[in-house]
Amino acid sequence: MAFHAAAADIPLLITSPNSSSERRITPSWSIAHFKTRLEPITGIPASAQKLTLRVGSQDGTAIEADDEEKTQLSAFPLQAYAEINVLDTRPPSARTDFSDLSAVPKYTMPSEQYETRNDSVLAWKKAQKLGRFDPSAPSLEEQKIQALEREVEERAHTHTHTNTNEHTRALGHTATPHTISKGGILISLHLLHHYL
Repeated sequence: MAFHAAAADIPLLITSPNSSSERRITPSWSIAHFKTRLEPITGIPASAQKLTLRVGSQDGTAIEADDEEKTQLSAFPLQAYAEINVLDTRPPSARTDFSDLSAVPKYTMPSEQYETRNDSVLAWKKAQKLGRFDPSAPSLEEQKIQALEREVEERAHTHTHTNTNEHTRALGHTATPHTISKGGILISLHLLHHYL
């Protein structure tokens, strides 16, 4: 009794406008059977699928036949990790756009209801005294003021250092780090001494 081993499954990359994944394909499948298996993966009905096999840098090979029920995938040059691209032949108006989230119904819980829940992140933060619920943390307004003060100090330091160096170079003096900033007026101690 002779035993013929079936061809081993081949890993292929399946790509479509809405998905990309690696799948194991059995070469003995018919094209029609393969298309029905691709429908839940790609979201494209079997009747609207156009399959193209790409192996390496070679031109694509259409996976099609007059009788797709009887033609097996083994009739095509399948190689491990080759790509099968699934194109949707339906008109754009008939296609489902899975990337458009605006059409997906969403639930938004009213903030009053969320604040009363005991099983929310907000309730946990309150219980743990984290973030704005930390009594030792400065208020949001104080944080903004502190951030603005730091930014003003950093800009003043950068501006002072740049202006002092430019002014002292223009007068033929070397720059000094001794600068006084008072009411927006920048005075280099070295230059002040020179003019007095």
